[in-house]
Amino acid sequence: MTSLPFVVHATKYQCAVSPQQRKDCGYPGIRAETCHQRGCCFDASITDVPWCFTPFSKLATGECAMDVYKRRECGFPGISEEQCEERGCCFDSNYPGVRWCFHPLTRKDY
Repeated sequence: MTSLPFVVHATKYQCAVSPQQRKDCGYPGIRAETCHQRGCCFDASITDVPWCFTPFSKLATGECAMDVYKRRECGFPGISEEQCEERGCCFDSNYPGVRWCFHPLTRKDY
């Protein structure tokens, strides 16, 4: 039996990058499947910008910037960053003793 490699796909949220901010993650002619296997986003609906591009982290958007003690659990002990982001949540392992996988802020939190 052949085992397939574990591939992490970027979430829809992580791929909501404006065309001007897209950072190329592929090469000319890359297919969507190959792009996704790289953990990147693919959108061929806009011309003259990269179609295969790097997803952005929620930590960079501010939705995950909050007091570490106000984090609401979104994962489980030992969850990986990839597993956490697949759930649409934030991951930050810079602070020991607090939740590393947590729900992003919502509009009502602001």
